Amino acid sequence: MPDGTPSILEPLARQLGSGGWSEPTERYTQDWSTKFSGSCIGVAKPSTVEEVAAVVKYCNEHRIGVVPQGGHTGLCGGATPWPGSETIVLSLERMNRVRAIDTEGLTLTVEAGVILQNVQLAAKEAGCFFPVSLGAQGSCMIGGNISTNAGGVNVLKFGNTRDQVLGLEVVLPDGEIYHGLKRLKKDNTGYDLKHFFVGAEGTLGVITAATLKIYPGFVDKGTAICAVPDMKTALALLNKMRAATGDQVTAGELIHRTHIETVTKYIPGTRDPFEQPYPWYLILEISATSKIVDIHGAIEETLGEALEEGLALDVVIAQSEAQSQQIWDLREMLPEAGRQAGPRLSHDLSVALSDVDAFHEDFMRSCKAVVPDCFPMGFGHIGDGNLHVSVSPAPGKPYFDAETIARLEDAMFTSVKRFGGSFSAEHGVGSRKIPQMHAYKDPVDLKVMRAIKQALDPNNIMNPGKVLG
Repeated sequence: MPDGTPSILEPLARQLGSGGWSEPTERYTQDWSTKFSGSCIGVAKPSTVEEVAAVVKYCNEHRIGVVPQGGHTGLCGGATPWPGSETIVLSLERMNRVRAIDTEGLTLTVEAGVILQNVQLAAKEAGCFFPVSLGAQGSCMIGGNISTNAGGVNVLKFGNTRDQVLGLEVVLPDGEIYHGLKRLKKDNTGYDLKHFFVGAEGTLGVITAATLKIYPGFVDKGTAICAVPDMKTALALLNKMRAATGDQVTAGELIHRTHIETVTKYIPGTRDPFEQPYPWYLILEISATSKIVDIHGAIEETLGEALEEGLALDVVIAQSEAQSQQIWDLREMLPEAGRQAGPRLSHDLSVALSDVDAFHEDFMRSCKAVVPDCFPMGFGHIGDGNLHVSVSPAPGKPYFDAETIARLEDAMFTSVKRFGGSFSAEHGVGSRKIPQMHAYKDPVDLKVMRAIKQALDPNNIMNPGKVLG
């Protein structure tokens, strides 16, 4: 047992043993971005659902807060304890087993601490495909993906993480285990309880395992990057490709000229695929599970028509897996390139597909009304209406002060509200967006959420203060 363990936690530390308990370190109290940091009084690392249940039951009885944590890669502070908090971090890192795979029923059952990339690999080794894919997939864990209802680049075709979940195993706030690891595609017997926990960010219980949908593996794939004049044209081109390929487009990502310049400046080995600059770029990926579908022919024919119709200004079709990855690097390396480029105010917003272009124009006008020489811009998952927006100061100007940040955020959130959109499309709420929950969320929504929280967690031990405040 670590010397610094508080006496009230000594029974837990003894029960979990040296591998299952540790004193707090920065790994558990500060997130990967260093934007969120806090403190806790201990770190539990159980390796079985029974150990998780014992930890949670003990903490509930002694009114000790529990912060569930996976890879700690979130963007809103949801898995980071509050500064000065008397809570423990419950890390799922040792619950990292693949429990079962059913290639006939196309299901995969994994524990919450399995790294997302390993979930993908387990499906691939069985000749199948798991669609959730995002930048942090080499370090984030599937339990965290479920707890935040993560999105990623394949939402266009397959939906969010929620849409991949068939069943869950969850430790409830009183220590009881909800045994919901069903493999059923149909079960119309009352409330679908798993959906209470998907996207709840650990405020209603600890997800310990999940049964997930998997899909037949792809036998062919095509990637292209298309230069387009504006967002509206990009969406028209995306829809044209979906129609031409029988809706086999698995990803559609939009980036601006400035994003190309940022990535190629800060990320070694990346390069502009075109000989001249264009305003916007649409990355398309088309995948097929059967050789019957000639996706390469469809891509060439459709993009040829797009060039003639003015939907595309120029196109590059990947001729190899390496070239495909070079194209995707321009999108996937953008967060890291942006971090190196300097501070910027960024948020994760969504609107209806038909409103994407109008919203983006309104968002830019709204931000410039606050800071006339700022640089507002959006990019991301145009196929599902999700834009990652950012605002940077003019070159040579200092980063915004706190008052200006507040005014810019009010401008962008008011803009997205005008279009009936969301102030958090896929990153969650955590601690960062609690003010927006109170300011922009419908009061009836909040009333129902608080009632569910009170019913399941009356002592408020589960990730206290997150999501609802």
